[in-house]
Amino acid sequence: MKFVRILAIVMLLLALFPMSESYYTILRAVVTGTALLAFFEDYRTGLTYLSIACLAVVVVYNPISLVHLNKKMLWVLIDLGSIAVLMWPLVRNKKTGRRYRQQRTG
Repeated sequence: MKFVRILAIVMLLLALFPMSESYYTILRAVVTGTALLAFFEDYRTGLTYLSIACLAVVVVYNPISLVHLNKKMLWVLIDLGSIAVLMWPLVRNKKTGRRYRQQRTG
C-alpha cells in the first residue's frame, strides 16, 4: 500500500504543473482508487478521522461524476490537501500506528 500512496502523491505533485486533459483523467482514477484503499486501511487501523478525509478525496476525484472547478488555484489547494491526507500515515510515528492497531484489534 505504501507504493500506491507514493505513486498517487507523485502524480498529485505533477498535477500542480500544466498537464494534458488525459493526464488529469488518469490522475482521477489513480487518486480515487488509492484514497479508497487508504480509507479501508486507515479505518481498520483506527484512524477514523483520516478515513473520513480519504472519503472526501474519493468524492472530489471521482472519475465517474466529475467535479468541475474552474479556478486552478482551488485545484492546487485541493491537490495539496489530498497529498497531506495520503502522506500522513507514511510520516506519522510508527509507535503511534502500532498503538492504534493494538487498540482496534484488542
